[in-house]
Amino acid sequence: MIDRATTRVFFIGLDPLRFIAATLVLVMHAYGFFIRNISDGISYHAIYGKGHTAVSFFFTLSGFLISYLLLNELQKKGSVNIRVFYLKRVFRIWPLYFLIVFFGLAFYNYFLPLATGNYEYKSDIGVGFLFYLFFLASYYNVFWNVGAILNVTWSIAVEEQFYLFWAPLFHRFKKRIGTVCFFTFALFWAIQLYNYHFITEAHWKYFIAMLQFNNMAVGGLFALYLHKNKDTPIKLASAWWLKRSTQFVVLLALFAYLFLLDFDHYNPYANLVLNLLYAYVILCCSLNMQSVFSLNNSFFNMGGSISYGIYMYHSIIIYFIGYLVTKTTIKNYLISYPELSWTLFLVLVFIVTMITSYLSFHYVEKRIVNLGQKLTIKFTKSVQYSTR
Repeated sequence: MIDRATTRVFFIGLDPLRFIAATLVLVMHAYGFFIRNISDGISYHAIYGKGHTAVSFFFTLSGFLISYLLLNELQKKGSVNIRVFYLKRVFRIWPLYFLIVFFGLAFYNYFLPLATGNYEYKSDIGVGFLFYLFFLASYYNVFWNVGAILNVTWSIAVEEQFYLFWAPLFHRFKKRIGTVCFFTFALFWAIQLYNYHFITEAHWKYFIAMLQFNNMAVGGLFALYLHKNKDTPIKLASAWWLKRSTQFVVLLALFAYLFLLDFDHYNPYANLVLNLLYAYVILCCSLNMQSVFSLNNSFFNMGGSISYGIYMYHSIIIYFIGYLVTKTTIKNYLISYPELSWTLFLVLVFIVTMITSYLSFHYVEKRIVNLGQKLTIKFTKSVQYSTR
């Protein structure tokens, strides 16, 4: 929907999806930590390994939202203010990103070696900071042993790389947005195909698999479709492929994948199918109709609003709680009851992460975003004045 008073685009049905995706990443990392450091006597379920696909969903969602915002700006103003676009991303993404970078570098270089006495960080801290400064985490995290706290930064880096060229492309080819989206998808999906079939070196294979610009372009294509039909939402919602019966089929397919199936998520063919399904779900929720995917309630909406914090903070929380467990006699009791212990560990990690993310969003991130909005307005006015 569009707030007519502020021209702000907001799709309320997407917040619960953000929350679910962030939670899947948390579950995957919590499970990995638990079986490596506390007890490997718990059963594995397919849902425990779906953090990677959740990140792919985030890429599709980011491509959809950013593309729709840019399309809306093109329609209203006839061009994209690239500098303002970048400023908004800076104030929303950078503070928490660099907080995690600074904490992670300090943690692995100083605190963890001090606490364990045997942890060896395999890169110079200055070199690491330079890679993170220029949002090359997707490269750095693959080729150096950086640890889980810093590992989450790779997806933020990929998104920032995408934003760097996406807004200028929309500005330059404003009458060929469909071509831009399709060409970007085709190019990077072809790269993924080549990587899957011909690249054999493990590090490079993993690094290229991370460059999921094709997923973001899929989101862009669906955003373009919605934007072109936004004035006739009832007609759009009545299309056969958006009816509830079709949605139920898609919902069952996604449930089967999440809870029953396991396969190589970086398989480009499977990845394409999944991201088309994700884009379909995003479109259904964005139409604000009675979607079978709708989880619109206060808790899920709140979780969606703090999902960035959940994603960025959860590894720190896992380390903190895991350290308390492994360095005390509690671990002996947990080993005796692994399934119960795993449940309690996951619940505790989830609750502490939620509290941390909520406080961070309302007392830090939100204030920085509001400050950024004020500075952006002043900057825009000053640019307009200087060009008169």
